Amino acid sequence: MRFIIIGILLFLFPPFCNAQQSNTDTLKIGDMIFIKVDDEAQFDGGAEAWSKFLLRNFKVEKVTKKMPHRDTAYKETAIVKFVVKTDGQLADIELENEVSLVLKNEVLRLMAKSPAWIPAMRNGEKINAYRRLPISIIIEPK
Repeated sequence: MRFIIIGILLFLFPPFCNAQQSNTDTLKIGDMIFIKVDDEAQFDGGAEAWSKFLLRNFKVEKVTKKMPHRDTAYKETAIVKFVVKTDGQLADIELENEVSLVLKNEVLRLMAKSPAWIPAMRNGEKINAYRRLPISIIIEPK
């Protein structure tokens, strides 16, 4: 009976039952975000420039220092999803998977620091489009 009441409340009052806060200040209401595009949004300079940006800005020592001790090396990968807007700015940055808090914070910091990207194109026009990227770190034993 309790589950039915909760279900009815959730159905009748959906505005009060948000599980996540949306980042509405980054995209205006009504802005379309595309999944299918002709040309994917990309970091200015391509994959090589993205790798250089990560190497220069990822605070490896800060992350590895706060990781738990392990006897063997291990890898942790954060899958980050975000929108590249028509002006190249990133919006709605979030992680799609569970990773350690220190890695999550570092990835979110990096993405917020990222310079403008080259926006996706569809039918010859710049569009808002989703991107997903893995960011991995390999932690050696201490």
